[in-house]
Amino acid sequence: MSIKVDIVTPEKMLYSGDVEMVTLPGTNGQMGILRGHAPLLSTLDIGEIIIHLGNDVRYVAVGGGVIE
Repeated sequence: MSIKVDIVTPEKMLYSGDVEMVTLPGTNGQMGILRGHAPLLSTLDIGEIIIHLGNDVRYVAVGGGVIE
């Protein structure tokens, strides 16, 4: 099971693909998003976006933003 994730900067599309889970640094604390998660709109804090792809894990530094 997977979810579609797009990470977009003002300059370009940084990542687009299906993942098992994504962990985000929300301004109210870290959150993990799985398939079937309730719709949400939140702001991001400084930290790492962690993309879980089976046994592979990728990290993306973030300095703020929004998640939808």
